[in-house]
Amino acid sequence: QRSAPTLAAYDDRAAEAEEAEVSRRVALVMAASAAAAATTTIATPFPAGAIDIDPKKIADLERENMGKANTNGAPEKHIPQVKVDTEGNIEVSVPHVMDPEKPHYIMLMWLKDVGSRSKDVVVVKAFPATDPSPPTLKVRAPKGANLKPLLYCNLHGLWEGEEFTV
Repeated sequence: QRSAPTLAAYDDRAAEAEEAEVSRRVALVMAASAAAAATTTIATPFPAGAIDIDPKKIADLERENMGKANTNGAPEKHIPQVKVDTEGNIEVSVPHVMDPEKPHYIMLMWLKDVGSRSKDVVVVKAFPATDPSPPTLKVRAPKGANLKPLLYCNLHGLWEGEEFTV
């Protein structure tokens, strides 16, 4: 259980400890996605994909960061940008560094089906820090799908883009 922030949260050491805490929380997600590093997973109603990243792990990540999305870092470098063509091809990207030295990178990018009651995660892509910038997710979706792009930065947490319809 996380306690309320204190003055120590503004101390450099406390900030480093908090970053380490975030890293531990996402370690499980990264372990599950390590083998899938640059592979896109697609669930119905989308075409079949290659490798599984458990959507429950993504749900846990969202739950742990509830109320904190889009609050830590520069929005112009973190909010997912979406392009959709007339064939239903979607490209989600963000102008973010992929720096394995710091490290500072986008760990995960995913789409949620916001048109359904369950708000299921329909596609997830994991990125190693060594991937080129900008991190990009490409997928094809059926016309009429209502989706929302999200991503997770290893330093700045959860970021949500605007909902869109294919």
